[in-house]
Amino acid sequence: MNQQRILVVDDDPMFHKLLGYALKSEDYLLSFASNAEGAKEELGNNHKDILAIILDWEMPGMSGVDLLKWMKREEDYKDIPVIMLTGRSSPDEIKSGINAGAFYYVTKPFQKDFLNSVLSAAIADRQNLLHLANELEKVRNPLESLMQGEFKFKTIQEAQKLSVFIANTSPNSRECLIICELFNNAIEHGNLGISYDEKSNLVDSNGLFEEIDRRLELPEYKDRWATLHFDKNEDRILLTLIDEGDGFDFQKYLHFDEDRVFDNHGRGIAMANSMLDITYLGKGNRVVINIPLGAPTQNMD
Repeated sequence: MNQQRILVVDDDPMFHKLLGYALKSEDYLLSFASNAEGAKEELGNNHKDILAIILDWEMPGMSGVDLLKWMKREEDYKDIPVIMLTGRSSPDEIKSGINAGAFYYVTKPFQKDFLNSVLSAAIADRQNLLHLANELEKVRNPLESLMQGEFKFKTIQEAQKLSVFIANTSPNSRECLIICELFNNAIEHGNLGISYDEKSNLVDSNGLFEEIDRRLELPEYKDRWATLHFDKNEDRILLTLIDEGDGFDFQKYLHFDEDRVFDNHGRGIAMANSMLDITYLGKGNRVVINIPLGAPTQNMD
């Protein structure tokens, strides 16, 4: 298996050694930078291989938070998940880190098992996005002339394939790949009834996809489908996504929440909401996604 490249940005050389020791049993290739300039150089040389970044807040020169804000403005770097690993732990500081675009926030001193869980989740998200982006480049869009349609899917693989086809109909196709988060949510939490806490434990134990496959075979779930209605005109694509679940309290997931910043998942809907125009209806098992054509989508800044 190829090693997974992680960039660590921290001005304390002893912390570099501590982190190297804490993660030595994992299949990570760690690169180190002591300040923002070193991080920028490493990103310029290796950003295509970097799957996640561990970033301190306080450094000489540009702070970690300012470096993070800079990354989110750079097309080549903005999708790399950043884990803030810092001694700053006040609610206002955590909120500032989240608002700057931190994917996870971990406070020092850290717990080795928790950091590994967070890194694993961040890498999985990054690899999934890279896979979808690669598929986007390879696929000739079969929906190019479609104006209206209905699609049904029930597996994560079907959700990913459909998200690539739909994203490819937009001039902002790379950004629109985030709709896969909503498709996945319709399967995992909607049709298959995996609760938030259950997913936390499954992500921690690397058992999420095994549990999804198991539930897809159960009598109470095997006949459930997610349905996507597609409607396109010259100005926009309007998607209506419906699952067969019981719904959920979607309001609490529409924005990054410092109360959940230490969790190992739970950011997909907020990310989609920050980049696309989405509206949940009713009890939460129906979401409308409005994708403008010819105009850039919002970004996370």
